[in-house]
Amino acid sequence: MATESKQLKIKNAMLSFPNLFTPKAIEEGQTKKFSCVFMLPKEGNEKAYEAIMNVYNEIATEYKVKKDLPNDNKFIVDGDTTEREEYAGHWIIKAKNKNRPTVIDRSRTPLAEEDGLIYGGCIANGIVEPYYYKHAASGKQFIIASLKGVQWVGKGTPFGDSPVTPNEFDDLGDDEDNSEL
Repeated sequence: MATESKQLKIKNAMLSFPNLFTPKAIEEGQTKKFSCVFMLPKEGNEKAYEAIMNVYNEIATEYKVKKDLPNDNKFIVDGDTTEREEYAGHWIIKAKNKNRPTVIDRSRTPLAEEDGLIYGGCIANGIVEPYYYKHAASGKQFIIASLKGVQWVGKGTPFGDSPVTPNEFDDLGDDEDNSEL
C-alpha cells in the first residue's frame, strides 16, 4: 500500500552508490531498481533537513507510524548512526525506483553512463518522493522514497579508486611502429 506524497528537492549533496543507468538488485531474486544515496552535509543544511523532516513527520502522523523505525525502514537517517565512516556529518537520503530516473547535467541535458559525470563522490541535486508503505506479510512499516531525478552539479572526490585520465598516458601519435617497451 503506497500513498500520495510530496516531492523533495535535495541540493548540493554528494552521491553514494549511484545506480542511475542500470538497475540492480541488492539480493538475488529481488526486483532490480535504480537507486542512489544522497549525502547531505548537516552543516549549512538545517533548513533543508527541517523541510525533509516536516514531510517525514506528516507521513508518520497520517499513518500512525511508530517513532523509532529502524534505519532500513526509512529514507532519511543520521549518517553518524551508520556503519559507514564516510557518512558521518551527513544526513543520508536513500531513494529507489523501478523506473529509470531523469539524469541530467547542469544545463538539463540528459546524461548517459558513458559521460562519466555520475559517480560515487560527485555533487548532485535530486528529486525524491517520500511515501508510506506497509509490508502485507510482516506488517513492517516503512517511510521510503522514490527516486525521481538527479542533476549533476559538479565534480567531487571519487569514492574508491578513480579511473585514470587520458593525460596520464604518453601521446604516441599516429605511428603504429612506436612499440617501445
